Amino acid sequence: KKMNLNEIKNKMKNEFLILLEEEYGYREWFWFPEITKEELIVWWERLESVDSYFMTPEPLIGTLIEAKEEELHEFFSHLEEKQVYMQGHIHVDDDSYLKKPYGKGYVYHKGYSGDFNPESDTSMSLEEIKLVQKNCLDERKK
Repeated sequence: KKMNLNEIKNKMKNEFLILLEEEYGYREWFWFPEITKEELIVWWERLESVDSYFMTPEPLIGTLIEAKEEELHEFFSHLEEKQVYMQGHIHVDDDSYLKKPYGKGYVYHKGYSGDFNPESDTSMSLEEIKLVQKNCLDERKK
């Protein structure tokens, strides 16, 4: 799907966003899974393999918008640096993951075969959740 920067910012106001990197920077995507963060974590942890997303992540649940234009790429990089939003990397089973905001841990899919411990810690304290929510609201106001 194609959207301009203002459309993406508006979508961010009401929807859960993941900044998704495909194959070590090959492409970048604004991913709106259209489910809650908790539901997404459960879905991801049950995912047997990411093989079906190898050629493109577009079949993932929800809406993906490629950060193809320079303005979208810059906005993606800006959000990525702030670490306010969940981030992800998708390529093959041994290197795909979701990363919680502020580097608070990783979530791995069921078929993960990488070197890191595939046991994901999906818990966040209430204080961490409130901080993430506040920062997300601050970002949306910009």
